[in-house]
Amino acid sequence: MIFITVGFLYLVMIVSKYRENDSFFYIGLGVLALYTIFAYKMVESMEDSDQENDEDQS
Repeated sequence: MIFITVGFLYLVMIVSKYRENDSFFYIGLGVLALYTIFAYKMVESMEDSDQENDEDQS
């Protein structure tokens, strides 16, 4: 997930430089920020469920 986020960031930067369109860059950056927060929360919830499963087994 993290690699996808980084790759998306580079893609936005390359396209924004190619088009020289700052507004497009900031829109992409906003989407990236939201996606990063969402991915972080998903990973956090996955880690929590893993810990709960470990406690149940022991």
